Amino acid sequence: MNMKQRRIHTVISKTQMLFIIMSVVFSLSSTGMATGNVMNKYCPVTTTELAEEQFFVDYNGQRIYFCCNKCKKDFLADPDAYLANVSYTEGATGEQKHNTGSEHQATQPTTVSSGNESPAAEADHDHAVDHEGTSSLVTFLGKFHPMMTHFPIALILTSLLFSGIGLWQRTSSFDTISVYLMYVASLSGIVTVVLGLLAGSGASYPSFLADYFTTHRFLGITTGVFTLVTTYFGFRLLRDRKTNTLLIYRLLLLLTAILVGVTGHFGATLVFGPDYFNI
Repeated sequence: MNMKQRRIHTVISKTQMLFIIMSVVFSLSSTGMATGNVMNKYCPVTTTELAEEQFFVDYNGQRIYFCCNKCKKDFLADPDAYLANVSYTEGATGEQKHNTGSEHQATQPTTVSSGNESPAAEADHDHAVDHEGTSSLVTFLGKFHPMMTHFPIALILTSLLFSGIGLWQRTSSFDTISVYLMYVASLSGIVTVVLGLLAGSGASYPSFLADYFTTHRFLGITTGVFTLVTTYFGFRLLRDRKTNTLLIYRLLLLLTAILVGVTGHFGATLVFGPDYFNI
């Protein structure tokens, strides 16, 4: 093994170690966020169902939990109709929130008399169906969009990392790895965009989220196009190895990575609400 090969081997080893450290840190931080306590024990939409940690939205700086995704959508469609139910359940014990038997019957009129519940929504709400439910093929396929987005995001950012190492080490082999990663990113990106369009075709958002949805969809398609164009210049780079092609490839790769971040921000806004950055 000559000196140049040893240097490449050392850089790769350090890169692998960096990935391991980043993965551990991310896992620990994710675990910390996932173990947060549910502030409102019962769903503000269907007030007899327990709220679950995976269904929540940040609204006006307040994190509100729901029993299912349908209740979350109902809340977003008309938040004012259910906010009083959130304040009613917060800070109370399980017995104070929902009693059983005669005690429950005694407290029920108090909740109804607030005028903020939607009796029709609760009567029509089938908890088992909303959790397990059946849907059309388009809606079902669209549900894979959030999961699929992780693949092109990780591949594009990793490709940018290898291209940066290639710039730092002045070694073309890292740019070669970067291009091959973009090949896979393009394929997964196409699938992600298609699934996103399927998910968006059946989505309904309240007026204050409509603009976020439109922007997220536009940026998602734009990011997909940039990914394909970047991959094309990567393909040309592997063929001619020209300096100008390398510069264009790196610039497009950087812009694509930025677009990934901005698109992800608007996507997170649709899930967690406009105030999800607030602490």
